Amino acid sequence: MPDSYPPRLYVEPPRRGIPVVEDVYFAKDGLRISQSRVGERVEVHIFIRAEGGDLSGEITIRIRRDIALGADEDYIVKTVTINVPEGRRAHITLTFIPNQRSGGTFRGLFLQIDLTS
Repeated sequence: MPDSYPPRLYVEPPRRGIPVVEDVYFAKDGLRISQSRVGERVEVHIFIRAEGGDLSGEITIRIRRDIALGADEDYIVKTVTINVPEGRRAHITLTFIPNQRSGGTFRGLFLQIDLTS
């Protein structure tokens, strides 16, 4: 009998996708912005593509305060669960209202995106 008897089927685990951040920006009224006023509604747009397999996991979005000569601080933290088929992309939005103007040691806000799959 040949070495391949009985027939064998090797079953691979599903390929895990790699998250690729395609674009991230702040917007107001549908337009990209780099500055805003206290009390104005600001949107965050994040586009993440699954490459090399399906992607599922959590994304933690942090809007952080940029503090000069000190540790940056979380302003808003939101965790989102995503399931993105290979080659497709997810569009995640978050809306917030800034409550402090830039100046002194507060240099503004920035985004930090933590991807876990």
